[in-house]
Amino acid sequence: MHDLHEPHYEWLRRRWALPESRIDLVRRLLDAEAEGSTALDVEPAEIAGDWGQALTGLAADAAQPVQPRPLVHFSDGTQTFLQSWRGYATERAIAAQLLRRLAAAPGQTAATGIDSALAQLFPGAAPDDRQVLAARTALSQRVVLVTGGPGTGKTYTLARILALLLSLAEGRPPRIGLAAPTGKAADRMREAIRDSIEQLPDTFRPHAETIRRAAQGSTTLHSLLGYNPSTGNCARNAASPLPCDVLILDEASMIDVFQWRALLDALPDAPHTRLIVLGDPFQLESVGAGDVLYQLVASPALAAARVELVKTRRFDGRPHIRELAEALAAHDARRATQLLRSVEDAPPAAGLSWCRTVAAQNTWQHLPAAIREKIAAVATAATPETALDALRRVRILAAHRDTRLGALGLSESINAYLRKSEPVRAPNEPIIVNVNDPETGLRNGSVGVLHTDAAGHRAAYFEALREGAPLQRFAIGQLPDYSAAWALTIHRSQGSEFDDILVLLPDEDSPLATRELIYTAITRAKQSVYLHGPLATIERAIADQTRRASALGHWLNWRREGDSNPRYSVTCTPV
Repeated sequence: MHDLHEPHYEWLRRRWALPESRIDLVRRLLDAEAEGSTALDVEPAEIAGDWGQALTGLAADAAQPVQPRPLVHFSDGTQTFLQSWRGYATERAIAAQLLRRLAAAPGQTAATGIDSALAQLFPGAAPDDRQVLAARTALSQRVVLVTGGPGTGKTYTLARILALLLSLAEGRPPRIGLAAPTGKAADRMREAIRDSIEQLPDTFRPHAETIRRAAQGSTTLHSLLGYNPSTGNCARNAASPLPCDVLILDEASMIDVFQWRALLDALPDAPHTRLIVLGDPFQLESVGAGDVLYQLVASPALAAARVELVKTRRFDGRPHIRELAEALAAHDARRATQLLRSVEDAPPAAGLSWCRTVAAQNTWQHLPAAIREKIAAVATAATPETALDALRRVRILAAHRDTRLGALGLSESINAYLRKSEPVRAPNEPIIVNVNDPETGLRNGSVGVLHTDAAGHRAAYFEALREGAPLQRFAIGQLPDYSAAWALTIHRSQGSEFDDILVLLPDEDSPLATRELIYTAITRAKQSVYLHGPLATIERAIADQTRRASALGHWLNWRREGDSNPRYSVTCTPV
């Protein structure tokens, strides 16, 4: 719960004679915001009457109530919301930006040759194929949402959309920018695009190098916008827009509401500018506030701009992972329970194995034999290159970071075993960077290995900056803050893929035990999932359909229908 200090209570009571019920309502709003919501769903009677100036300071900072920031309450005829001014202004701005861009058709593409180009880019595909439809939508809309689960071909489709836009461009080729919320997600997008353009038809090969160069510049959203953490401002904004005509935003479910507004403010508002959004709305919500991608996907106002890819190739030969993911997405606890019981304590022959107990102690002996074998392959690799390659094949994912079943504790436990184990004698330890570091260029989430060579020299190695370049090498003393990384939190695994994973779920009563958490975890795997956790945790998570409260969907619909819509009334407390 949000802690309103007693002096603040006294200020509310004495200066404004605010009743206890109103204080409790404000506390509920602050609690909701702390949990990621941008609005509080209230009963109309709770906000009825005169609020006066008593609450004008609470939206900005509960500890500094003298700052004049009004609260906003409004109704759409079915729900009544209370919002801070910041949340209200941000969601209104996002809705206005998106709808304005969707109102006008994009330019700078040729009107002829489209059908022929699509037939070459998607050979054998029917006219109503989802990937073909996504490409057509990218030609007709300035904002495109391409959603789908793992392995549905989002990046494959994106590479062909870019080739199509380049081939049909009239005049100067469009400038392409690519961004993701984390460094790891940006790296993964770069790799996936690089692999996808290798499959382009010969006719479009001249555009492959342009796409490759654009992908090489894939970066974090913060870096793209020039975010300054000390001021909270971005170098790129409406006055200094981004130098791109087509902006690709990957892993959009991880982007919070304030990042979305900053991005839209910085994106040039020109007829030829396109925003292509990729993501999976069933994954974990952003660490920050809001649930923007889910709200966009659910809004009728963006129906013409959205294409959902449904056919997955990720789990061919691994049907149990796909079936569990589908059950989670559909809130089908019965289907999930039946599946898990059928694979309890069994080898993951069809991709999935479930164990209902989680070891009380994180020890090497409690890990599945297949996971131990792959970890040992990383630890004993003769070179940092082979160690990093082996690390892509295995990872342990935990809900928590610091608990006994957390990522950090388990990583340290594995390190302790490997360091003293005569049969292993590990020269390699995986690490993850915890901060953005301008001096080394390493980013929060960058994964590398500490490698000890035959001469006993120890250094850190990270992925090469560009294709064909050597690994990045740093002395241990050069490294920013980092942690052991045999295990990752599920949140930090978003945007990554591994061949085999072990997933450790929390107890039933953990607030982290959500449907989105489990779905995100199991869909990081390409081959096998060892799922360890109580059945009650899984059943409760699937049954829980609670999402963050947001008014964005309402603003999208309201703006779509017109500002004069009488069903909506907005009231601000006086400043």
